[in-house]
Amino acid sequence: MNNKQLKLNTHFYKDFEFWIAIVVMIAAGSTIIHEAVTNIYFWLDIAMIVLGIVTLVDSLILHRKQVKG
Repeated sequence: MNNKQLKLNTHFYKDFEFWIAIVVMIAAGSTIIHEAVTNIYFWLDIAMIVLGIVTLVDSLILHRKQVKG
């Protein structure tokens, strides 16, 4: 039987993954305002922001190991 209910990781701020996501989003957000939409770096910044959001959400979710048996 699989428990598919998502639980909040209450100690997310202690996780290295959470802080990397914050740094990536801040770095990309601070450089995106200086780029034109036609520039490749604009789209790389968009990709970094999306990656940061995905990593941030992933760090907020408590991952459980599947119990065998």
